[in-house]
Amino acid sequence: MVEILNAMIQASSQDLSVTFITDKNTLFAGVADVTAWLGVGVFFVGVGGQDDNVTQVHMSRVVGQARQLRQVSRSVAVVVVSDDPAFLTTFAKWSQRERLLVCSTRLVVLSRLPLHRLHHLRKTLSMTNSMLIVLNTSSCPPGFLDGTQLTVARVPMPIYVTKVVDDPEAPGRKRIIILSPEVTLLEVIAEALNFHFTFVAPNDGAWGAKRSDGSWSGMIGMTQQEEADIGLGPFVISLERATAVDFAYPILFASARILGGRGQGEVDPWSLLLPLGPLVWVGILVTLMAVLAALQLLAHCLPLNASHWKRLFINSANCVRLLLQQVMLHVLSSTS
Repeated sequence: MVEILNAMIQASSQDLSVTFITDKNTLFAGVADVTAWLGVGVFFVGVGGQDDNVTQVHMSRVVGQARQLRQVSRSVAVVVVSDDPAFLTTFAKWSQRERLLVCSTRLVVLSRLPLHRLHHLRKTLSMTNSMLIVLNTSSCPPGFLDGTQLTVARVPMPIYVTKVVDDPEAPGRKRIIILSPEVTLLEVIAEALNFHFTFVAPNDGAWGAKRSDGSWSGMIGMTQQEEADIGLGPFVISLERATAVDFAYPILFASARILGGRGQGEVDPWSLLLPLGPLVWVGILVTLMAVLAALQLLAHCLPLNASHWKRLFINSANCVRLLLQQVMLHVLSSTS
């Protein structure tokens, strides 16, 4: 067993962290050598014998701790070692409930049980990047490698094309084919992981939003409540949604923009007045008149060598320069 795990570690990247989950009743030869690897965590789950509640409690705690290790690791492989069918069933249940296995997680199950006693793992193995290693077993019984049937939640989208064709497996019956990038990708994944799927639509026709009571609507709600195994997007990834479900790697980045007509350019000589409203311009003119009156009164009180009309012209020009933010060139000087 250790030789198999060593080969898996050597074939993986150096950034791989390995999490072992096993029961105390299973012989785990060479565990001391395994713990000497860098980035390895070993979790033992107490098995309660006839008391299934003990196993459930221990498994929930261990899976929660393993999930915390997965969240702080760059790449994770989860290795489950057990010869107990109840233990493996409990792991499959809690790994899905606690979202231990995401799309980037690798799962390896090692057991000496015959294949016909591992049927309860079919769904978990079909939905994950996984490997089943059975030691000292006979040939595979008929039907074990048949694809698992999964339920895929999907909101009908009118922008995609649908085709109605004859069903080759049932003469006289029609089959609906949806032509979209998401469905094509799902078909490729189904063929690679050996599962079949059927589409179901949420009753509210929504992608998924959090309600006031904390529950979720739409496809996210169906996936969270295990009414569907997979939700087929496209989904907008958000932090709030990530607390309810696990997203696969993004396959499309889209941006939305608002477009408007450009129109034709028009030359308006009075366009300089458009940035400000009429009341603002009235206030500016009144302020300039007040400044001009103050300058005239100040020039009248000072002994300046300039006539009344000349002082009025210079002060008016200075007020216009001030409005247009121009340099003040003319300054009245007193007579020597």
